[in-house]
Amino acid sequence: MVRMFFVLAGFLGCTAIALDAVASHFLPNWLSLPPQEIEAALRSWQTATRTQVTNALLFGIFAMLVASKPGEKIPLLGGLLVILGSAFFCGGIYLKILLNNPVLGRAAPFGGVCFMLAWLCLCFVSPTSAKSAFRRPGS
Repeated sequence: MVRMFFVLAGFLGCTAIALDAVASHFLPNWLSLPPQEIEAALRSWQTATRTQVTNALLFGIFAMLVASKPGEKIPLLGGLLVILGSAFFCGGIYLKILLNNPVLGRAAPFGGVCFMLAWLCLCFVSPTSAKSAFRRPGS
């Protein structure tokens, strides 16, 4: 479980950077939209990649918390909420743009709520879990 959390944190961060590069170098040529709509699509895409990379860092924090106290439920819940947020918010935006289907963007608000709840999970992490997750080895 712990290894999976770290792998997913790295995967979320890496794909966010890769998808940002795709937007910068290829996306305008792939989309068959009027120029003003391409600009709006690029802004939405960049919002999704920024949000994904930020929440990949949050997922990494949850991974450290899971590693330090494997039995605690709050970091697991927080991690699950980050994954759901990434799928619905970021994935919804990516698919809406790539498939030129506005209906797919309707999942984004649900994903945004998942991200907000994930951040709130940090409020409920026990202080001993946080302390043990971030102390230096040997101290």
